Amino acid sequence: MAKEVRTTSRKLKLRLQKEAGGKCANPGCSTWRVQIHHIKQWAVYKADNAEDMIAICPTCHDACHRGTLRITDEELYRWKNIPRKGPPNTAQLFVEAAETPKRVRVFMGPLGVQVARNRAIVFRHLRGSSFSFEKLFGDTLQISSRLEDLAGREVLQVSNNVVRAAADPDVRFEHPRAGHIRITVPANGNYMPDWQIQQIRAQVPNFAIDGRLVALEVNVLRPGELMAEGFWRAGKGAVIFTKDAIHLCSNEASLQPLTIMPDPGNIHPMAVEFPEEANVDELGIFEELMLKPLGMC
Repeated sequence: MAKEVRTTSRKLKLRLQKEAGGKCANPGCSTWRVQIHHIKQWAVYKADNAEDMIAICPTCHDACHRGTLRITDEELYRWKNIPRKGPPNTAQLFVEAAETPKRVRVFMGPLGVQVARNRAIVFRHLRGSSFSFEKLFGDTLQISSRLEDLAGREVLQVSNNVVRAAADPDVRFEHPRAGHIRITVPANGNYMPDWQIQQIRAQVPNFAIDGRLVALEVNVLRPGELMAEGFWRAGKGAVIFTKDAIHLCSNEASLQPLTIMPDPGNIHPMAVEFPEEANVDELGIFEELMLKPLGMC
């Protein structure tokens, strides 16, 4: 005997996804992958009525049907009636607790940074560029960051793993999956001087080949560990972190940037560990190690 098959039109799915703000309709959930749930059970009513349907993530969908903290129909209708402007430009980054405090670290290009203290300022410059992280409870990684464009307008801000991109059509916010966030901007003089882009392309021809610069990309690797890419301004120069290298652009007259890459024979990243008494509060780690000697701060 043939089974009755239920299908929801693509047009209706898109309408419900837009209604939910391009993510799970649960205001306490940042998941972008959603399913369509019939608040009034389809098995009973056999109807696709938009007023009784909602876009929620698989976890919340499961909690509507089972579990000790079930989501009620009243909650679903309350979520459905929340006015939303559009796809969010904010996400919460979750990093699973590390096995030991020493496994709390951030990889930036070929460099791995960890500290004995609870907080490390990796990079901080007075003109709107910063990146820092801290250990919460000794085993949980939280990051903070900030970036402005060359006119001093905020591009992005991260505070204790809450990532927010500017509501600007130039700023593209991508959250393809849990634990991975990417923010890009046009590769033009509003965000990075052309001479810096050309210097890096002299070494890496495909740098920003798609016309976009990675302002910040964070990807959780293991419990307590994440990889960070992006660029931060330092005076008239800039520090650019990619997966494979660190580029320091400090002199417009130079043909190429100063580039730090790992030894090809060493598969492990370079490690920097700062003891408890390390004084990196006034200037960040990069200012102390690299930028100050180069006259970039």
